[in-house]
Amino acid sequence: SADLTFLIKEKKWLSAAQEILQRSQKTTLDFSAPVRSAVTAVRKELDDLIRGLDKSYGEASQVSPAFQWAQNSSHVFLQIKFAQRWNAPGALEV
Repeated sequence: SADLTFLIKEKKWLSAAQEILQRSQKTTLDFSAPVRSAVTAVRKELDDLIRGLDKSYGEASQVSPAFQWAQNSSHVFLQIKFAQRWNAPGALEV
């Protein structure tokens, strides 16, 4: 399984890895965990490469907070959430 992970992550020899997996299906060997781990690592590297194309990636963006309000004859009630939409999770850092 270490050799298969090396083929996928380090060498990016996907056709060789596919051939090994096809041959291993005739045996009782299970390569699902290392293959999934290696594919996840490669996918993360490729996502980082795509993010590098965006010039504004990593810069803070201005987001208007979501709010709700109500009023009666003497008061105005405001409920503000530091998120873009009311049903979205709030900001971790403000």
